[in-house]
Amino acid sequence: MHIHSLTDFLDQAKCQYRIYDLGRKVQKISASEFKKVEQNQVPYPFPLQQHAWLAVVFWQADQPEHYIWFLKLPLDERGLLLAGPQTHFIQLVVEALGATLEQKPDEKQQERLANNPYTFKPAELKKAVFHAKLNLDLARPASRYYEQAHAYFSGQLDWQQWQQLGMQGIADVAVRLKQDANETHLINALPQLPETPLGILLECLEHQDLGTPLAESLRDFALTKGQTQPALATLALRAMSSCKASGMRQNLMKHQLDSGLAKDPQWFIAIAARCWQDLAEPELQRAYLEKLALIDQGQLFVQLFADLVAQPGLRTSLLTLIRDPHRSPELSRAIGLLFS
Repeated sequence: MHIHSLTDFLDQAKCQYRIYDLGRKVQKISASEFKKVEQNQVPYPFPLQQHAWLAVVFWQADQPEHYIWFLKLPLDERGLLLAGPQTHFIQLVVEALGATLEQKPDEKQQERLANNPYTFKPAELKKAVFHAKLNLDLARPASRYYEQAHAYFSGQLDWQQWQQLGMQGIADVAVRLKQDANETHLINALPQLPETPLGILLECLEHQDLGTPLAESLRDFALTKGQTQPALATLALRAMSSCKASGMRQNLMKHQLDSGLAKDPQWFIAIAARCWQDLAEPELQRAYLEKLALIDQGQLFVQLFADLVAQPGLRTSLLTLIRDPHRSPELSRAIGLLFS
């Protein structure tokens, strides 16, 4: 059996599968796009810390069980997937389970598979969002926590009765915006929510494609909270990071760049982690980097620039900016730190 990649292996084992990125956001990667990544035709689209952070879901068509691998695979400096680790992981799987993946692994096999250098444990909130998305994508019902979370966000419970909500239920509501009037309920609930459930909800929303009304509510919420509660204003911007209304989001970022948030390291980190694609807009990119150069004597600039220049959509423009003779003295000094 000639196996050159992960999808080769799953195809030859006659598995159906889905692949999700769990690095920056929880988002599906199509099989055709991932095969291009495996063949080094394109860089991995969402690199984080020079790795691809993946959830690989697979199952046999005639069996009800679904299996999940959470894989952390290294990338080279261009963002291309390294072949060796992928091949090594497949060898470990074949040794533990055989080449067909038809047998349910026993406890010893599961332990053997778990103890390899390529698996990772996702953060609880990301894991909750991933399971919520997976259930929706596979047309399965939401978790048993959904009903209570829906009742809470629709205003059927007192706003202070949030302690009994499960994180999984909040993730289910965030993922199922088009069901049970959830989007409308969240718009109405935003101004009422206590900080803890609000924070969890906003973090769940950053992985969703929001409709324009909810995105507008989040923008207005961010503008209202900008001066008094900067952490919530940052979370609201992050929550908008996957919505299609990129112009609205970029206008909010420009507004926040002219506010006290532009002195907050967490705001800059949030942009790099969640709204990095907006920095492809030239005016916004320059303004962001100019202000970033002033934070922590340029040390944060060095860290975030290294992360941003690894993103395929930003690499060329950022490398061009390094050579721009018309950049400000502050930006020049921060860029100098990159090479010192």
